[in-house]
Amino acid sequence: KVESPKRIRMHSEIGMHNPLYCTGVGKSLLAFSPPALVDEVVAEGLHPFTPRTITTRERLLEELAKIRKQGYAVDDEEHEPDVFCVAAPIFDHRDEPIASISITVPKWRLNEERVAEMAKLVVEATADISRELGHNPQTRKSDGRRPQAR
Repeated sequence: KVESPKRIRMHSEIGMHNPLYCTGVGKSLLAFSPPALVDEVVAEGLHPFTPRTITTRERLLEELAKIRKQGYAVDDEEHEPDVFCVAAPIFDHRDEPIASISITVPKWRLNEERVAEMAKLVVEATADISRELGHNPQTRKSDGRRPQAR
């Protein structure tokens, strides 16, 4: 965790738990997890935290497909008002998502260029860490999910 040098910053605690379906870190992990985990999350309920929270299975599946395609997740005021987050997953040698890196900022500090810059930074950082852990992105199927063991 690295704190912002700016006066207004997001407070978070290492080890804090938040829902997978409405945070950047959570969605970045959920997108590359087995479908059974998505089913489990949906079964627990997609409760709204803000008016922008995803609350239907269909919308969540659309969002997870988008994340697999672009390689990163965005939380655009889905968990907390005025908070924007970009996150990407870290994969281990078995091609499983085991962690995520995110950049979180107040929404009013953003423009499209800044979002693209944040996405590039988290994707590059997680790709480097994943490679160090033995991840080979060529093992990924065309839909972005890992092959299932038979």
